[in-house]
Amino acid sequence: MSTLKTNVTTLKKADWNELTNDVVTRIKALEATVKSLEENDANDLICNDLIYPNLEILAEFCANVDLKPTGRKA
Repeated sequence: MSTLKTNVTTLKKADWNELTNDVVTRIKALEATVKSLEENDANDLICNDLIYPNLEILAEFCANVDLKPTGRKA
């Protein structure tokens, strides 16, 4: 777990649109890379060593940011 600390004021000032665009661009780049790879042992290594670990991180992020309604009122 990270030891980096912040606060609400700092996060409210963040450029969330830029962050969103950057993340989406990188996910699309991973997708394009995978789609362009030919099926062979060398590319399987690329997938296992470089692409899959990033997808695991993304899956962990998605699991941590639960978008289901909680029933609580804001």
